[in-house]
Amino acid sequence: MRRSLAWWLGAWSVGLGVAAWAVEKKPAKIDKAASSLGQPGEIVRRTIEVGEAVDVEFDRSGFWDESGKYEHEYAGETCGFLSYAFPGVDRPLRKLSITARLSAERGDNAGKPEETSDVTASVNGVEIETRTVLADNGLGESYTFALSDPKLLKKMNLKPGPGNLLKLEIKKTAKNQRGMCVYGRSVGYDDPDPGAPILVQLEVGAAPKKK
Repeated sequence: MRRSLAWWLGAWSVGLGVAAWAVEKKPAKIDKAASSLGQPGEIVRRTIEVGEAVDVEFDRSGFWDESGKYEHEYAGETCGFLSYAFPGVDRPLRKLSITARLSAERGDNAGKPEETSDVTASVNGVEIETRTVLADNGLGESYTFALSDPKLLKKMNLKPGPGNLLKLEIKKTAKNQRGMCVYGRSVGYDDPDPGAPILVQLEVGAAPKKK
């Protein structure tokens, strides 16, 4: 049976409509691995539990969670460092910040106001900032170290896996060297403040363009 041109055009248009409907209704595939890496402008948060230092270099150090307001790692008496591992993202960064509750270390929570420490935060060997933290009071104070220099962020070479190292250090050249306490979660029974682990915030940039 012969078909007219109008008939064939009509059948063709119907076929396109069915195909379009099929494409529209087909669920999109989601790359879970890629979606977990962060989108441009997104802030990816990583937490580091206090007590999980992977390297310590001080004359004395330890972990305390038996009494007081917060569990904490202590390290004294003068200079040294604590290092922690954390996972990064497989994207360039716009900004990186570290927030931690810190103080100097005296051993009796009764540091004099002038007994402070200069703490330098670095990631993968790239320095972020140096902050002077208060004397040992058994509570500490929240400090944020931030970096947004594109060249330094690139030099940091952040890895998507857990092989990134945060170092909190009191240098041998620091003016104030009275050890360090890094505070975590509350150990108080009726304390409304739960405390917090170390917080790493990674503001994600655009993925590099494919050549």
